[in-house]
Amino acid sequence: MRAALVALAERIGASPVDLPDLAALHAAHRAILRFEAYRTHRELLRSDAARYGPRLRSALEEGAAVNEVAYRDALDMRSRAAADLTRILRDVDAVLLPVVPCVAPPLDPATGRAATAHELTRWTFLANLTGLPAVAFPVGAHAGLPLSLQLIGRPGEELSLLEAARAWTASA
Repeated sequence: MRAALVALAERIGASPVDLPDLAALHAAHRAILRFEAYRTHRELLRSDAARYGPRLRSALEEGAAVNEVAYRDALDMRSRAAADLTRILRDVDAVLLPVVPCVAPPLDPATGRAATAHELTRWTFLANLTGLPAVAFPVGAHAGLPLSLQLIGRPGEELSLLEAARAWTASA
């Protein structure tokens, strides 16, 4: 994945940028999602928890542990992250990131699932958290498994992101 990212960056003359603390932002994103999901589902969860699968029920229960102060702090982090990325995007056309941190992971034979969503979304959450437009696009394969990158751009410039992604995939 890193090789594809470096090759693309060199090819298009991209420069590295300093992103906000992604680990802290991922935790804030998770807190916001869990808090809001729990608040939406709490009555049904209390009255009929069996209607939820074990993974969703666990996520909703995590949301019950997120208090109002932690939620407000996470919302503040989200606002600062959006402002930080908007400032970065004043100087660059887009931010280029991997979609996932690895090639497609193998499935666990016992569960039939891949790595946790938490691990696989450690790059894609940023656009979701900040509300900035993003596009993911294929950049090749490794050992028969797909590799993809994403561009995060300025609000209102979705067409530019789509054109850049199309240009990359057409030339790959």
